[in-house]
Amino acid sequence: MLPIEKIAHDKLLQRHWLHRVVAFVIDFIIISIPFFIFGFFIGYFLKFFSWLWWGGFGLCLWLYSAITEQAGGRTLGKAMLALRVYSKKGNLDFASALIRNISKVFIPLLFLDWLAGMITDGDPRQRYLDRLLEVTTQRTDIPETVNTQGESKAS
Repeated sequence: MLPIEKIAHDKLLQRHWLHRVVAFVIDFIIISIPFFIFGFFIGYFLKFFSWLWWGGFGLCLWLYSAITEQAGGRTLGKAMLALRVYSKKGNLDFASALIRNISKVFIPLLFLDWLAGMITDGDPRQRYLDRLLEVTTQRTDIPETVNTQGESKAS
C-alpha cells in the first residue's frame, strides 16, 4: 500500500500531515515578514514579484529551515505544532538538513518532494528527500509509531 493510501485511512497520519502543513505556513510567514518590510522600503527599486525577490526569499527559507532543524531538530513552526525532525542515523548533520530542505527554495519543488514521497513505498510520514536521507518528522506531543504495514498508532 502506498503512503498516500495509508494516509487516506489513518486519522493519526492525517493529523501528522496537517501539523506539518500548518508548521510550514507559520515558517513561511516568519520569513515573509522581513521580506515584506524590506520590499516596502525599497519599493520600485526591487519589485515585489521579481525573480530576485522570490529567489532571495526561497534561499532564506531554505537556510532558516536547515539551520534551525540542525541546531534544535525543529523550526519555530514545528516547535509550535509539537513536531521534531529526527535522523535515523543519529544526530541530524548540517549537510542532511540542507539537502532535506532544498525543495523549499522553490515551493513547487516542495510539492513535488511531497508527492514523490506519497507515491513511492516507505514511511508515510516522510517526503521523498527525507526517505533518501533516512530522516523523519515526528509529533512530540504523543508517542507515535508506525507498524510494519505503515499504519501509525498512538501508544
